This record gives sequence, structure tokens and C-alpha cells, in this order.
Amino acid sequence: MGKKENDDQDRKKRFLKILEDKEEHLDRVISSEKTDPIGLLELQLKIAEELMAIERKLEGVKILQITKEEKAALKEAYQYDLKTFRILGDALAWMFVKPYSIRQHVKHSPFSKYLISQKRAFDSTVSSARHISEKYGEHVLINDLTNCLRIADLSVCRPGECRLIEVKSIENEEELTEKFIRHAERQIKRMEGFDKLHGDAAALEGDELRKTFDDYQTGNFILTRDGTKRTVSLSEQTTFAPELNDALKEVRKDDKDRFITFDGITGYLLNTVSEERIQRLISEGGVHPSKEQLAFMENAGSIASIDMFSRHADYPEIPPLPNLFGNEIATDLIFGDLMITTILNSNKMAGYLETRGIEVNTTSEKHFWKTHKYKIDGSTALLGYPLRHIIYAAHTTEYLANYCIESHESSKKFIEKILAENPGSKYIDVLGDSDDEDSPNTP
Repeated sequence: MGKKENDDQDRKKRFLKILEDKEEHLDRVISSEKTDPIGLLELQLKIAEELMAIERKLEGVKILQITKEEKAALKEAYQYDLKTFRILGDALAWMFVKPYSIRQHVKHSPFSKYLISQKRAFDSTVSSARHISEKYGEHVLINDLTNCLRIADLSVCRPGECRLIEVKSIENEEELTEKFIRHAERQIKRMEGFDKLHGDAAALEGDELRKTFDDYQTGNFILTRDGTKRTVSLSEQTTFAPELNDALKEVRKDDKDRFITFDGITGYLLNTVSEERIQRLISEGGVHPSKEQLAFMENAGSIASIDMFSRHADYPEIPPLPNLFGNEIATDLIFGDLMITTILNSNKMAGYLETRGIEVNTTSEKHFWKTHKYKIDGSTALLGYPLRHIIYAAHTTEYLANYCIESHESSKKFIEKILAENPGSKYIDVLGDSDDEDSPNTP
């Protein structure tokens, strides 16, 4: 085994060890409805150590006597490592922060500075988190250790809510420059605006919204939450992850490819990624679909086939792998030793959605895999977010249908409210008139 392989195995072991510590010292406590704020903080400090070690390696690339191309490849690999270890922070965030709030965080620019480059500031953040944890017994998340929490430095989490805290520290008055004050005021305004926009009394005017969040990644601003009570709780919708977890254990044990489907709509091709498997496939003349897979694909119309986890860290608005699978299975998937390929039968998916009153195009050039659009009662909307749950987080097609229906009902009530407040106004279904296939919600 070469040095790179040894390094990969060491990283994987350290990643798994933090997951196991999370399960032993935090998951069991939280599931019994007790609190362990110090345990949460200590776990995050282990994540921070890993991130800073990777950052030091990244900084060291500058002085290596290698080609420019080799440096670029090494930097890219280390950047991916940072994303990977921040998945551990995401796993903690998903224990405490509501999915709705996480989705709003992800609409903003990700954390870009290295922890080692802001050592004093990060130390102040950790000290503040420790103070809140020890004195007030609150669970505190350090946002910079995640891919998904992008506003403010800390999230103080209580049942049903998370409050944001921005931490600033100076050693002397000379540091209190006009530039420092302007920057701090802008960050505090963003933090307060985020709470105002996504809290219980969410309301922010359009101009103020754009001014406060200049990096907001969409032009479609929802200025008011209507408080619609959901008839279906999306967070309680089941995924196929538990069944897939059991099947993946068998794949790890006997190193045999498996195809599995639970509803005839979404299929999963499971396999290891090992040298032995590659050599076996070469000797057997490549991959041969099983009878079950061929039957699944028959009369499918079009097939969407996607490696479920090749870009999982790029979508922090969906549940992270450690929150879907067991520790060892999640780690193998994240480090590429196991693979799940999601295969979707378009015709069967469209047929099921039709039974729920949801129309998707499966035949013309405006096929829903290109446009990511659906219709309910003549109104058009985008399928991007719930489709990512199907593709990357093993959610059921029922989840997708419920999400579309609830989103439609919520939007309808919101539009009715706006029109009632602005007599004579008209609502234009922009999506319905658009031929643009390049959607920001593309899976």
C-alpha cells in the first residue's frame, strides 16, 4: 500500500472515529431528551482540529517543488477534504436546526476563510461558545465548521428555534477602525435580517432584503411567510435509507453488486469500489445487468441514472449521509469505497405523480429531466429541491409528491394574500411562460 492509500485510510479512520464519538456521547443523550452542551462543543473542537490540519497542508502546497498542474490538483483534493470533514459539522447541524432554516442558510455564500488564518477570531468564537454552553447550558453550533450554516458565527439551539450570534474581538482601540466597524455592522445586519426573514414574524421589504443579502443566490424573494399549516409533515416522510443501509452491509460482506427497488419507480444499483471488483469485471467482460434491473428498465421511457453521492457535499440543503446511514456505511460512501447509483423510471414516476394531481412532461423536448418543472391546477413550479432528495438522499416518490402539493397550496395562499392586499394587481406565472432549461434548481 502506497503513501496516498495510507493517508486515505488514516483520514477515513479519523472521520469514522468522530462519527462514533458523536453516536456514543451525543446521539444517545439527545434521543433521551437530555442535554449535553459540553459534549457537543468538544465534538466540534475535534472537527476543527481536522479542518485546520487540512488547511495547513493546503497552505504548504505553495512551497512544494512540483508543476503548476500538480499544485492545482493537490489544492483541489485538499479543498474537497475540507468539504468532506465539514459534513461532520453538517451532521450535528441537522440534529438541531430545522430543515427550513438550513435551506435558507444555503442560499448564501459558503464560508471561505481558513480557520488558521483567523486564529484569534476563531479562538474568540470558541470561547464564546464555551461560555454559553457552560454558563447557560445551551447547545451551541460553530457555524464555520459546517457546509450548511452560512450566516453568523454561532447558532444557539433550543427546541424549535436557533438564534444566531456574531462574535467580534479586538485587543486594543487601534483595531477599532472605521473599516472594522462597517464590516461588523454589515455582518450584524445580515444576522438580524436572517432572523427577521426566517423567524416566526418573518417580514422584510424587497429593497431592504436585497441590500442586506447581496449574495442571495436567487432573484425570487419570498418576502413573507404565510404560516400555512402543513397537512403532511415533510420532515416525517420516510426514505429508503434504512433498507439501503441493510443491503449495503451485505454488499460490503460479499462484494457482490446488487440492484434493489422498493416501489418500482426508483431503483438503486449498489456496489463496492475495490480493486478486486474492477479486476473481476474485466475478466467477466464488464457489468451485466441483473434480471431485476432489466425488468425495472423495461418500458421506462427515459432513464435518469446518477451516482448518488459523487456530489453530495455540494448539496448541504439535503440531509447529510451520517444522518441517513449507519456510521461505517456512511463513511464508506463518503470516501468512495461504496457506491449507490440512483436509477429513475420516468414513466412510472410520471404515472404516480399523475394519480396525485401532478403533471410532468415525459415526451417532448421540454422533458422534466431537462426543465425540472411540474404543473398543478395549471400552475408551474420547479422540481429541483425535492428531486435532489430523491436522487441524493433516498427519499420516496411520495415525499416528492407531498412536497409539490404542499408547496402549491402554500404558494396559492401567499398569492391570494398579495392580490388581496393589492387590488387590481395581476399574478403572472413566469415559469409557465419560460423555455429556459438552465434552472438554478437543477439536481
